Amino acid sequence: MNLTTDGLPALALGIDPPDPDIMDHPPRGKDSSVFTSWIVALILVISLHIFLILFVVFNVYLHKTTLAYAQTMVFLTMILLEMFNAFNCRSHRFSIKERKPWQNVWLIGAVSVCVVMSIIVIHVSLLAGFFHTQSLALNDWFWAVLASSAILLVVEAAKWFRQRYA
Repeated sequence: MNLTTDGLPALALGIDPPDPDIMDHPPRGKDSSVFTSWIVALILVISLHIFLILFVVFNVYLHKTTLAYAQTMVFLTMILLEMFNAFNCRSHRFSIKERKPWQNVWLIGAVSVCVVMSIIVIHVSLLAGFFHTQSLALNDWFWAVLASSAILLVVEAAKWFRQRYA
């Protein structure tokens, strides 16, 4: 999965412009951690959400298909979760709408390449055999996209909650 999810989006995020108000905040102290209580809470929320989505996808598909098909659905859903979450990672404070996702064309390109690589790994017979995946029906792709895109709403809700109540 790391072959299809980590490298390119991480590079694209590395050249993402900083938050617009970055110069309005004092620098962190040299002894302070980058893992603030907010970042730790956000990591926990994202991790729990990913676990729940993958747990549900696996169990739903395991009861109606084969083990290999259910594993492929989890594989695809996890990749898509990572791709959607890459857009969340552009800012831990500003919403996706405020950060305008189309401004980082490198991230859009990286995500596109990763999705195409996922399609190839799942649907090209030679690679599917090597990665032990099975071709998925179009409606299963729909459900994987729908399930994985929910991470956008969860993180946006967390950011909104923090702005209002923290």
